Amino acid sequence: EAVGRIVCCESKTENLTYKAVSGKILLKGDMVVKVLYISDTKEKSFESVTHRMPISQIMEIAGCEKDYVFSLSVKTLNTSVTAKADSTGKNKLLDFALKVSAFVEGTKSTELYFVKDAFNKKYESKFLFDETEFMCDEGVIDKKKNQSTSLDLSSQSPKEILDVRVLSKDVTCSVKDREVLYKINLLFALIFTDEKGKIQYAERNADHIFSFDVKEKCDNVYCKPSVSVDDLVCSVDGDKVNAKYDLGISGNMYALSKRTVLKETEAEEAERKSDTDGVLTVYYCSKGEKVWDIAKRYLKSEKEIKEENNLDTDVIKADMMLII
Repeated sequence: EAVGRIVCCESKTENLTYKAVSGKILLKGDMVVKVLYISDTKEKSFESVTHRMPISQIMEIAGCEKDYVFSLSVKTLNTSVTAKADSTGKNKLLDFALKVSAFVEGTKSTELYFVKDAFNKKYESKFLFDETEFMCDEGVIDKKKNQSTSLDLSSQSPKEILDVRVLSKDVTCSVKDREVLYKINLLFALIFTDEKGKIQYAERNADHIFSFDVKEKCDNVYCKPSVSVDDLVCSVDGDKVNAKYDLGISGNMYALSKRTVLKETEAEEAERKSDTDGVLTVYYCSKGEKVWDIAKRYLKSEKEIKEENNLDTDVIKADMMLII
């Protein structure tokens, strides 16, 4: 049908892939544009058309290397569609103009070595500790599940759905021990006719939660997830609209946790005066105690305590008596 008036349009990216080379990211994918318009006919019916076009881009990324792990998202900042006449003089052509932004974040894993604790058997010492935040790679999160939600339109008496789209996908994150919860708020825009045949517009929200586990307890997580809504199907059920769709979330996730790290140490020149030389100490330890903590308390080395008590572990597995 010839286009009478364009009502609205939306665009999204699909099938994104990338290849990292030195200093560059080669990006490929598809841009999908959906247009809702009113036909230039006597009936003035609502029509929709979906157009898919390939995208390919080379992006300069300073410091980019092959062994980096990348998080990639592409968003449309602006989409404009205009109708144009074909050879017959009717507006049967659509001209698209899109402004697209790409977000690329690369990380590289490395091993860190640090001292958590220290003591000196022989000299009086001063130790300076500090709280340092570490970012631990939790890998890529990638989960998709079929969702359904009921959108209440009781005040507008819906009869026939003309168009439904997702205006925004807001994500908030919370952490409890080893569980990470992502709450996704979807804002739906609906165009429909009511019982009197009048065209109505409404916006409704729907919340969904995705849960992930991290390797160990952390304070927070860092992630810029991408959210996708695919295969959206809606139907009218009385005063409600039932929406079914595939909801997905993906991205690189990192656990943020603080560790107490030894920053500085200083020892006195004079040796420590000890009044325990030659004294035998019997220590009744508890299950789960660490040999390190016992050694620090009595100014002995772990090796000395292990050899004296025939221990082959750093953690006491059962209640026992130690000779110090």
